Amino acid sequence: MDADLASGIEASIGAQVRSVRLLQSQPQSELATRAGISLRSLRDLESGRGTTLRTLIHVLGALDQEGWLHTLAAHAEADEGGMASRGMASTGPP
Repeated sequence: MDADLASGIEASIGAQVRSVRLLQSQPQSELATRAGISLRSLRDLESGRGTTLRTLIHVLGALDQEGWLHTLAAHAEADEGGMASRGMASTGPP
């Protein structure tokens, strides 16, 4: 994946997380505590500076936005099914 594309995706996800947090009127410190992560990790996520998948999962759970994860998982399963039907092995991320 192109580095610019990855950075753009990180920034987009971070902005969406921030938007949901603000719609719920949650301060960053409160959300970080509810998610069980550091305030710095949340700030990094929201600013698109990179984070871990685990941090994203915890934050989405604390925001009651697990649907994002189910949508992503469904797409991943569909991709794996398509690869299997074409005789291709799933090797995970490039």
